[in-house]
Amino acid sequence: MSTAELKETANRLSVEERAWMRRYLALLDRISDPKFIAEITQRNRAMAAGDILPRDEVLAIHEKLISEGR
Repeated sequence: MSTAELKETANRLSVEERAWMRRYLALLDRISDPKFIAEITQRNRAMAAGDILPRDEVLAIHEKLISEGR
């Protein structure tokens, strides 16, 4: 698909579909980033070793991300 075709398709998307597409493209960028993959791998290893966050801390982080629109 050409850039012109992508633009044409994007122009037809609803607000909700464009919001979804932004999040999807951001995800693609993140999972293509070797630094991000290394960080996630390290976090997974830490969690498997028992290094976990208390529920209250997870909820506080979640609320902060929501307030930031992420």
